[in-house]
Amino acid sequence: MKARARCASRSFLGAAALLGSKTGYARDSLDIEVAPRVGIATSTTIGPAAENPLGVGVGGRAGASYREFYGGLVGMYYLGSTQAVGSGSASAHTVLSGIEVGYTLPVLALRIRPLIGIGNAWITASDASLEASKSNLYLEPGLAAFVPIGYLFAGGDLNALVFPNLTAPGASKSMAAVLLSFHAQVGFRF
Repeated sequence: MKARARCASRSFLGAAALLGSKTGYARDSLDIEVAPRVGIATSTTIGPAAENPLGVGVGGRAGASYREFYGGLVGMYYLGSTQAVGSGSASAHTVLSGIEVGYTLPVLALRIRPLIGIGNAWITASDASLEASKSNLYLEPGLAAFVPIGYLFAGGDLNALVFPNLTAPGASKSMAAVLLSFHAQVGFRF
């Protein structure tokens, strides 16, 4: 009887250890993550030609996780848009660079990471006669979800892209803007 009880308790503890383990991310280890990203950010219009400086974007992120806390660097280049203006054209694009912090929550095989980013957005607008750039602070609270697969991970994030004081290149007025951004990523962790 005692042997069966020991066997049952060991089986229970073994099953609990397997179910509670964090496949892919060890709690007490430092994990370095690197991932290229592609995504899209919703429209904001600037200037008289109403060109969108965001749209489709490419970039990447690199960071480290320790005990579920995450900190890293992020960069994105948004291709923007070009609009016909008279016999010429006007275009705009944006480069974002900043830092982000978050906390990773394991949910079965999925990892959910609420995060917030802060940084600088360089918006560049040009037409036939001039090119101007303007630096703007941005905040990017969001939620990332990814699945670790050995040394790889795949996932995406959905964010609010907040410009507290957005000023277009060459403009004197500023406005607050809240947009959405979504990025997909496949990366490596070490």
